Amino acid sequence: LLKYFEDKISHIIFTSSVSVYGEDKRFKAVTISDRLRPSTLYGLSKVICEQKITSSKIEKHSILRLSPVFDKNNKIDVKKRVYIPFFDSWKMLIMPSPKYSLTKIETLVEVVLKIIEHKKSKYNVYNIADKNPYSQNELVGWFPGKKIVIPTFFIKPIYWLTYLLP
Repeated sequence: LLKYFEDKISHIIFTSSVSVYGEDKRFKAVTISDRLRPSTLYGLSKVICEQKITSSKIEKHSILRLSPVFDKNNKIDVKKRVYIPFFDSWKMLIMPSPKYSLTKIETLVEVVLKIIEHKKSKYNVYNIADKNPYSQNELVGWFPGKKIVIPTFFIKPIYWLTYLLP
């Protein structure tokens, strides 16, 4: 696709992912200058795509590294942070409540429109998320089911289990 379009377009906006940063700073905010260390095949695929775009002949590119995106009808990536894996009726009420960076679809649209309108410099990378992080306890209220209070020290094994199982 890049080879086909490199002579036909002057600007590409690519939706990447904050998963390009991996798990090193999972509990802290990442910045665009942080080292890329993807810990999943998905994150690695985004890094490869970013590299292909930056080495293409397309004159201008904007790379948007998105935190999980949701809207009122599609909360799949939010749901993963609420329910106990494999139990869609049991919600985790984690204590103390962690915070998550998420992106409403409206936030993404707003950023894309600003990029198109402002015609900034040739190469731009953005980390995209809503202004304020969401507490896990807030997310629990978005879904039906029974709540189970879970101390944070139990969460790490559950988290790593989701990487091992399909």
